[in-house]
Amino acid sequence: MIIRHALTCLITFILFVKAAAEIAGGQVIAATSVVYSKDKEGNKLTGLLYLVMTEGKSVQILGKPYHQGKFSLHLEKSGAEEITTALDPLCIPLTAGGDLIFRQGTWPVVTHDFNKDGISEFNLGQRGNSWGDHFMLFTFAQDGSGKVEAMTVSEEMEDNYLHPEDGGPSTHYLLETKEGFKHTFTERGDPVSREVYIHYRWNAKANKFEESKRVAID
Repeated sequence: MIIRHALTCLITFILFVKAAAEIAGGQVIAATSVVYSKDKEGNKLTGLLYLVMTEGKSVQILGKPYHQGKFSLHLEKSGAEEITTALDPLCIPLTAGGDLIFRQGTWPVVTHDFNKDGISEFNLGQRGNSWGDHFMLFTFAQDGSGKVEAMTVSEEMEDNYLHPEDGGPSTHYLLETKEGFKHTFTERGDPVSREVYIHYRWNAKANKFEESKRVAID
């Protein structure tokens, strides 16, 4: 686990330095390698994904430096083709139309494959409330273009985010299960609160994740 974390940090740093030197039109905030599609034979098509601040400023929040402004996701495909997706319109459930804010410094964009389709998913978060930060899941369009799309985890658009009681720009606290994933959550009670795992399962027909159960943590 320690070796894997060290390798992830090293890869993130290398991608960050490479991107900062080569991508024009904005400041690179974070980067990761992804599988964005498959070819007709089922071979994975890979690329490098960069989070880029296209417009913004540096701010201090509780004494810590953050980037605040407008952001895009920049996919560099094999063969040098590039696709850019504006991130702000996808994150309205997190921001209500306001600016996005991400911590300064190098950090990994955490990737997954919770629906087990072979295509990368990843999560990004924003400052939340006393339960922790709020996170959204993203993946790539099924047409293979490399455009990024937000994944559905709630019936209500304004609630289409997760709250795994973690703080940061991208979380490791979403845990893979056979049906999808789970995360911890504190159900506030009066007078007793309890810790639970909230489980989500993949509904392939509806192309979305659905909350399936809550299991108390002993």
